[in-house]
Amino acid sequence: MVRLKKLSHKIFHYFGFDVIRYTNNNFYSLQRESVIRNRKINLILDVGANEGDYASEAREAGYRGRIISFEPLSSSFNILRKNSGKDPLWSCENMAVGSLDGDMEINVAGRTTSSSLLPMLPLHTTICPESAYISKEKVRVTRIDSLAGKLFKPEDKILLKADVQGYEKQVLQGSERIMDSVQAIELELSFLPLYEGAPLAYEMLDKLKSYGFIPAGFSRVLADPATESLLQVDGLFVRI
Repeated sequence: MVRLKKLSHKIFHYFGFDVIRYTNNNFYSLQRESVIRNRKINLILDVGANEGDYASEAREAGYRGRIISFEPLSSSFNILRKNSGKDPLWSCENMAVGSLDGDMEINVAGRTTSSSLLPMLPLHTTICPESAYISKEKVRVTRIDSLAGKLFKPEDKILLKADVQGYEKQVLQGSERIMDSVQAIELELSFLPLYEGAPLAYEMLDKLKSYGFIPAGFSRVLADPATESLLQVDGLFVRI
């Protein structure tokens, strides 16, 4: 049986595939599902929603609670609003999220998911030329704390997800008043500078620890094909 198993794996590997158990340890998406279920999450704050892929994946995975998606780019928001239109528990806000309330200019990238309130560094465009900035757009920025009481309640159990291209620290700083309600946090983390002024993963891990969160899982996002160095991961964190 063992020899047969090894032979099967060799055959699959030859054709570029593998067969592994569909468990939390092997699949990041299942880790997230488990956290949502075990932490009794009833509200997902989807910061940097783009066109709504994250929220749609949560629905496909069986999550039935409320979702509030935040997306500043007008083009992406229009698609997001259409994608959420038939879901009464999925609402959308056309704004960026940060540590201050006000107006800012966002840099619009050729690949909209790379758009950021921060300047992009050369390493990013070297690896992903299609992510180069092509324009700017004036957007409204708000703190999550400014929305407390309007969009959610203290008793809500929140998963705070932020995929905002280097602006994750500011999102956390603007959410400190509601942090006691946050049971899980999901962030994009960088190991080398891709956006000017953005903190690296090591600093963010310390920041999350100070809020009382430890890692639950990581998923590879971006690597440098020339050096094989890992540049970005998605990280899932849970309250201790």
